Amino acid sequence: NSYEGLHLICADAEHLPFRDETFDMVLSVEVLTHIPPDVRSRVFSDVHRVMSEGALAFFTLHNSFRLKVGHWLRLRKAKNAYPTNNLTVWPLTPKVARKNLNAASFECDHVIHYLNYHSRFSHSFYVAHPYWSRAVIVIEDVLCRLPFLRRLAITFLVRGRKVPPISEMSIA
Repeated sequence: NSYEGLHLICADAEHLPFRDETFDMVLSVEVLTHIPPDVRSRVFSDVHRVMSEGALAFFTLHNSFRLKVGHWLRLRKAKNAYPTNNLTVWPLTPKVARKNLNAASFECDHVIHYLNYHSRFSHSFYVAHPYWSRAVIVIEDVLCRLPFLRRLAITFLVRGRKVPPISEMSIA
């Protein structure tokens, strides 16, 4: 389908249907942590393949620290995978995310941006309790400004740049 120059393509993330070095930027929002870890590394490599040299990639990923703390507070054991109604989440720490991206020849920023601090409540909850929902959002917005508490964000952003694979780099 095409809408005013926009082309929608549904494809397998592990085998992107694009030529090498097609894109100058990639944006992935909360997608790759729904892909099992053993497949995710191949996806990172294929994303790297379709990016032009020097291109930027922005990946938002689910934060394992937030999910672990949530389970600990409910006196439950933390998990490596969290099934939901629709998708399973395999969260990461920022350190592991950077390590995985570096292995796929991305050069990652050292700054991690924590995002999406708000509790996940359904649209129906928000409609039924708009004032409570807004109060929670305001409280969390204030708390996420504190250095330690910002690590409790549901997601974080890692920015990477495509660099040539190590095997292609010339030794000076």
